[in-house]
Amino acid sequence: MKIAVVLGSTRPKYRLGERVAKWVMSETSKFPQAKFTFLDLRNYNLPFFNEEEGPSGNKNRQPEENVKQWLKDIKDADGYIFITPEYNAGPSAALKNSIDFLAFEAKRKPAVVVGYSDGSNGGMYSPLQLRVNLGEIGIVALTAQQIILNADKIITEEGVVNKSDKDSLEQRFSKLIVEILWFTEALKTARNGK
Repeated sequence: MKIAVVLGSTRPKYRLGERVAKWVMSETSKFPQAKFTFLDLRNYNLPFFNEEEGPSGNKNRQPEENVKQWLKDIKDADGYIFITPEYNAGPSAALKNSIDFLAFEAKRKPAVVVGYSDGSNGGMYSPLQLRVNLGEIGIVALTAQQIILNADKIITEEGVVNKSDKDSLEQRFSKLIVEILWFTEALKTARNGK
């Protein structure tokens, strides 16, 4: 099984999501039954979506090379963990834009969302909106999610969680991974017609 871990922030300098992504990737090493690949949206430099037709109905689609790479990397995965900031009670425009490029690459594949914020009440709404967006392109957006409040205070730049929050975060993340792995295996089997 291949799980893509997608960081949905593209800010050029300081990104709190980098800390969260480092922590997520370190935690995934505890689950050797799957291969976890990190996809940083910033590395794709995707343009603003402006194709003449929607991707799912465009048989003559000729996307740019960086868009092709994004589509390939998403297609190669069997499931997804989306790490999203919260901007104005929603996911980042860059993350929503990246989803708009998808046609059938992720259809009937599961996803979970990790939301984060630098406050004590943010990060809860963007996963809700993101699940709607994911569902519209055929991704099986699971309700399982993890919200990390005050991420700037509890996760270091190296992706290490402070001792007082470590057990709680790890337990919740473990439940999230168990859920995504179960659905990834089940849906992969179903897609393969077994």
